[in-house]
Amino acid sequence: MKEQILKLSFHSITNKINSLSFHNLSPNIILPPHTSNLLGLGSKFCIEKRIPSKNFRNTFRDLTRSVRLHAWANDTFPEEQNDDTHTRNSLYVTNDRFTPPPASIEIEYAHDKFRNGLLDLISTLPQNPRYNLNKLQRNTLRLLRNNSKIVIMDADKNLGVTLIDRTTYIKSILREHLLQHDTYQILTKTEAANQMQLVERKIKTTINLSNELQPNDKIFFNRSFQKQHRIPTFYGTPKLHKGIKNGLYKTRPVISKVGSFIEIASKYCDHYLTKLIPKVDSYLKDSFTLLHDLSLIRNLPLNATLITADAVSMYTNIDTNHGIQILKDFIYEHGISVDPTFPSKTVIELLTIVMKNNIFSFGDLFFLQKCGTAMGTIVAVKYATIYCASHEQNTILPKYKDQFLYFKRYIDDIFLIWIPGPLDWTELNTDLKFGKMTWEINNPSKMVNFLDLTIWIDSSGKIQTKTYEKPLNLHLYLPSSSAHSTGTLKSLIVGFLRRYWLMNSKTTDYILQVEKFAKRLQDRGYTQKIIEDSFIEASKTLQKKFNFCKTYVHTKNKTSTTNKTLFLKKIFHPRSFTNQQVQSLFKKSFGKIKLFDRLIVCNKRSKNLRDVLMPSSLAPVANMDPSDYVEEMVRAQNL
Repeated sequence: MKEQILKLSFHSITNKINSLSFHNLSPNIILPPHTSNLLGLGSKFCIEKRIPSKNFRNTFRDLTRSVRLHAWANDTFPEEQNDDTHTRNSLYVTNDRFTPPPASIEIEYAHDKFRNGLLDLISTLPQNPRYNLNKLQRNTLRLLRNNSKIVIMDADKNLGVTLIDRTTYIKSILREHLLQHDTYQILTKTEAANQMQLVERKIKTTINLSNELQPNDKIFFNRSFQKQHRIPTFYGTPKLHKGIKNGLYKTRPVISKVGSFIEIASKYCDHYLTKLIPKVDSYLKDSFTLLHDLSLIRNLPLNATLITADAVSMYTNIDTNHGIQILKDFIYEHGISVDPTFPSKTVIELLTIVMKNNIFSFGDLFFLQKCGTAMGTIVAVKYATIYCASHEQNTILPKYKDQFLYFKRYIDDIFLIWIPGPLDWTELNTDLKFGKMTWEINNPSKMVNFLDLTIWIDSSGKIQTKTYEKPLNLHLYLPSSSAHSTGTLKSLIVGFLRRYWLMNSKTTDYILQVEKFAKRLQDRGYTQKIIEDSFIEASKTLQKKFNFCKTYVHTKNKTSTTNKTLFLKKIFHPRSFTNQQVQSLFKKSFGKIKLFDRLIVCNKRSKNLRDVLMPSSLAPVANMDPSDYVEEMVRAQNL
């Protein structure tokens, strides 16, 4: 960015990782002595295999299929294949059961030449062992992985890795969430299986009887139904920022539904409800959108103040029947106007199934959520957003239109600029109540923390902002030794510098934030030279984009692809062949084939610490499963 910010001070010239810490919520447990040296690397730390694998069977299989699929599509649908504007929407599902026929002799020859070239590169890969975890860390990893009495997970709000003993974790989840009988109902394994089969039949029947489905919708359902599906699982992430109460941390309930059958219906509903979001006047996409909006507000009245509000347990406090009725009214009012083919009836029926059949497991127990928004499902955010919008647009915004200079909501967080007038701000406590939902409203102030921003009104009536960081954030950026591709650090630095540039109104705040960022990177093992070189390169990129002018337009740079783009998918290894070698080989092999104009190498990461130490489901442990604690805890509740 600016010349002065690149003159950074460093406390050392080594690449030793100095920042290695985690949150131990059970300090009485005896842990391996080097636990912090492992968990302090962060859950996203990728473990480097001791030698680069020579097994590229899946890579070659996907490559062959991709080449032949391009050729088949070009011959079968030449107009669509050559249409560079064609894009896949969020409902796209690959057809894994279709096997394309061999391509022409010319294309097959180029494919074989490319494949053989890759085999030659693979044969030269080094076979001497190397690790990015030292011997003590590897031993600690083994001990933690085999320790059935602890649970390791990421804290809520990205505050770092946490460790807690299994018994305390299970009891906390049961006490705070799953034994709240007005919200959750315990099912037997048979009851859960039967009800999930019934849900599957309901979804399929709804789809079969619907006359609103577009061709792409039918393809989505047909392909999704053919996939393997699993039972959703429940887990809780510690809310460290909420502090300790009665010796326990609160947890945020999370239900992992990826790959479950009911999530097919949820994904479909989410796709169409997304089209209704522009009809939500209070919708706030992210903090960058907020920054853009605030930049357009000039010279606030001297008596203007800022107010923030948080919903109290938003999801569980949205009555299901009321919520579905509100969504139904909103869909019938706006659906056709945003999309003439909007499948209103089908979306409402599927949404009802999703919201009333949230079945999941927690260890060896099974539960049904009896009320509230279905936790963990992809459509939940849009559902809750539209539910609150109905009340806001019909009641809140009309009543306070003369005193709301600005009103936006990010899911369950409200930010508004308040102008005193005939109505007192305390009336919001009553007016924001909707159904069972209530809000915690903070007193009007000249300065507030909202999302990742500190926002204040200066003495001249101008809105100022700077980056807000939660005190418990450990700032565990990916260490330099993580087995990530070389572009990861550059992306990390460009992303953070851009973020700081947009967030900080004052240059001094920006410089201070960048200096802290540089020192944190060094604490994570990056050398002074790597940091300085990366900062200079990132600064040039951002200077060219922003031209030293403040702009808050939030855009994402996406790699441009066409239907002539070929993808090569492989697992990244730091000592494997480079992307440059693959690109050179591609040009030699496919240079004369007009079917392809470029190759994109997709590096999939290797296993990280989260994959190894943090499964979403509880593994069975004798005498320490959730069912072993239920009777005792229910008896204690009754007392």
